[in-house]
Amino acid sequence: MVSTIHSLYKSYNIGNHNSTILGLLKKKPRRFLNLGLFSAIMALAFPGGPVVRDLLSVVLFSTKLSWLIPIPLFIVQAACTHRALNIDLLIDVNKIQRGLERSEKKRVIYTITTKGENTVTLRQSFDSTRYWLSKVKEIHNLSFDSEIWVVTEEDSYREKPAFFNELESDGAILVVTPQEYRTLHDSKFKARALHFASELRQEKGINTLNDWVYHQDTETMVGEDTVLGNLDYIIDADDSRVIGSGIILYPQNWRYHYNSVEETTRSVNDIGAIGQMRLWGIVPFGYHGSHLIVRADVENEIGWDFGEVRSEDLLFSLKLREKFGAVTRPMKGFAYEKPPLTMGDQLKQRRRWILGTIEVLRRRDVALKFKAPIIYSLSSWLSALPSIIASILGLVYPTGGIFPFIGGFFTGFIWWTIYSAYKVGLDLHDSYVSPFEPWKKMKILAGAALGLFFDALAPWYALVKRTSRYEEIKKDL
Repeated sequence: MVSTIHSLYKSYNIGNHNSTILGLLKKKPRRFLNLGLFSAIMALAFPGGPVVRDLLSVVLFSTKLSWLIPIPLFIVQAACTHRALNIDLLIDVNKIQRGLERSEKKRVIYTITTKGENTVTLRQSFDSTRYWLSKVKEIHNLSFDSEIWVVTEEDSYREKPAFFNELESDGAILVVTPQEYRTLHDSKFKARALHFASELRQEKGINTLNDWVYHQDTETMVGEDTVLGNLDYIIDADDSRVIGSGIILYPQNWRYHYNSVEETTRSVNDIGAIGQMRLWGIVPFGYHGSHLIVRADVENEIGWDFGEVRSEDLLFSLKLREKFGAVTRPMKGFAYEKPPLTMGDQLKQRRRWILGTIEVLRRRDVALKFKAPIIYSLSSWLSALPSIIASILGLVYPTGGIFPFIGGFFTGFIWWTIYSAYKVGLDLHDSYVSPFEPWKKMKILAGAALGLFFDALAPWYALVKRTSRYEEIKKDL
């Protein structure tokens, strides 16, 4: 069992991380040149404007207006991805060693918040964290304090006491949220357990400028680069950078299916988010609930007592921006997670995000200036399915572009950006999954097409098939 587990995360090392970043940097100029060329070619190939011949063409052309909605988001994503991809993403161990030597001793609390339904996955995440914390201290002679907290619910513990006790005997600090525990705002779901852990840290005095909390989901495995990236972030942190976020990869349970292929694009969105952090110090278009490091005193001050919410990570980020401003900065190092196993799980996962986002939009304690980017992001996601339908209908019954030349240019811009997201996403995962054999390219293309369709369908599925439950997605094979 031990050798099998180690084989999952032994490749999660600084060498593979830095070589992956260097590979992306090498292709960066050509990638953005191709974006411009393809957009220009499409403008020349389709220079015409609307072609309206009858009532049907009017109706079909109207569906193309959905193309306009996400254009600003695509522009932001392209610009921020370009901004993010630079040599600063590389991890320099010597710099970290020097930084730790001159600073006060740091402490990082690795916090895995879980319902404990996916025990195999949880065990792997814990083992990867324990293994690489020990290895980083040993190999690089780094001195810092660390603890691994496994935060769960009392009913989850009662169902599997032997499993949780085994984690505790292997070094985990087990935090069991009592069934009778209530917060001031009667928080539910994950937020309740997170708030209990925050209060416990305060009781233990883990509340200084040198204390940091690294958040993991059940499936968040860490590597050598993750731990070093955490340290790189905190050694020189000041009040202008109290929360950090980075890039999540999805190599676990990799298969040439739509779910694995589609998740690679989320990693590219994380690169865009890093660009947003560098430009603005905030991430208005995208957020994380895992692979997130927060200064403990800041997290304890905000807390997680938000009431009944399913997007506690989104709400926390908004409350932090409201209180502390533009204090989000990029964190080096990858985290390593799992894609949903089935189409149903993928839709359920996205449904939780959508319904959680809608819950946040309904809250009176969130200012409109914070809601505006969320409303736009949600509108862009909803526009994806009509846009795909409009593209297909345009092939069957051509009705021209929305604007002469400009319409063709933006069509090229959007489709090349989508293509590039899959290409960069696969490049990010190349060192961590089985080789991308040429004969499997058709499977990747089919997976990309299906994944794109399912993600376009997801927000509409969420609106039609609503649920009040907080669904834990199956991650154990």
